[in-house]
Formats: sequence, structure tokens, C-alpha cells
Amino acid sequence: MNVDFGSHFSLDALELYALGMLSDSGCAPLEEHLLVCSRCQTQLEAVDSYISLVRSAYVLITSRSHGFPRTRAMHVAESL
Repeated sequence: MNVDFGSHFSLDALELYALGMLSDSGCAPLEEHLLVCSRCQTQLEAVDSYISLVRSAYVLITSRSHGFPRTRAMHVAESL
């Protein structure tokens, strides 16, 4: 993934990075970009917050047997 410092990474790339699913060849340029880009830093913080919120909701949902079906909750959390 070649990105010059004048451009920004996509939200998809930031999400993959936050989930530890970005390829090794994609991590280095993204990490270098994050050192100098406050916009992408802010977006990554938002992605991290969202992932944390969904994981917390999963724990809450799976600790209760009523409401949201357990199998659907597990599928959603596993995809993150």
C-alpha cells in the first residue's frame, strides 16, 4: 500500500489496522503516516472507541439470555 503523506488512509484500512488484520506490508506506511497526521490519528481513535464499545456490548449481551439472540451477538463480535 503506497501512500504519500499528502493523502490519508481509508477508514477501511484504519479499521483493519485497529483489528490487527492489516497486512504487514500495509502496517509500516500507515504507522509512519499516523506519526504526522492528526486527522488519521483522530479517525483511528474513533475506530478504537467503536470497537471497544461493540466488544463491551457483546459482553453485556452474552451475559444476559434475553433480548438479542446469543448466536447473533457472537457472530457480530467475532467479526470484529
